Amino acid sequence: KITVVYNWADEIVTPVTTALPKGFDATDGVRFLFAGNMGAAQGLSALVDAAGLVQKVRSDVTFLFMGGGTERAALEAQSLRLGLRNVRFLPRVPLAEVQGYLVAADVLIVHLKDEPLFRVTIPSKTQAYLFAGRPILMAAPGDAADLVMKAGAGIVAIPETPTDLAAKVLEMASLRQTERLEMGARGQRFYKSDLSMQIALDATAQLIKGHWRAGPKAA
Repeated sequence: KITVVYNWADEIVTPVTTALPKGFDATDGVRFLFAGNMGAAQGLSALVDAAGLVQKVRSDVTFLFMGGGTERAALEAQSLRLGLRNVRFLPRVPLAEVQGYLVAADVLIVHLKDEPLFRVTIPSKTQAYLFAGRPILMAAPGDAADLVMKAGAGIVAIPETPTDLAAKVLEMASLRQTERLEMGARGQRFYKSDLSMQIALDATAQLIKGHWRAGPKAA
């Protein structure tokens, strides 16, 4: 009796370029990007703590936080307090430019607090990340994690747990670039076959047609 029709991404394709987006640096190493709102629900202080643990092990991993939100200032202060050299905060950018940042990253991060509501929530950035064709570090249990695992598009970490987040970051950073690219490509293929706007529109149209046809018979 229930049919699930997923939300889709803003399907904006950025022209291919070798130039890095503003705020990225050629010396970043393996880039882990969180793009979006930095609010209480995201619980990103754990990710900043994880960056501190990673910094002790590898110097070639960079955490990039792009966007705004009520917790951004506190996260920046936390990073300064911990003396993190591997964390950088970038400003919001127009929607038309976001895709360029996503495809320039090596790994894209989703993080939410582990609360019952969020276990049945799929953050919209999940679809955007899949569309971008980059591997995902999914630190949001439940439906969002299941979607990424089904797509074979990344790995799942325990949210609000710096030690596990750091371990999963190091695991993804240790993969060969070709392995990460293939992981991202699987996600992009899954998006096109299961989550795209056209797929959602076709599914919705079929549901409407099915109910319309059943109506007179039921009457």
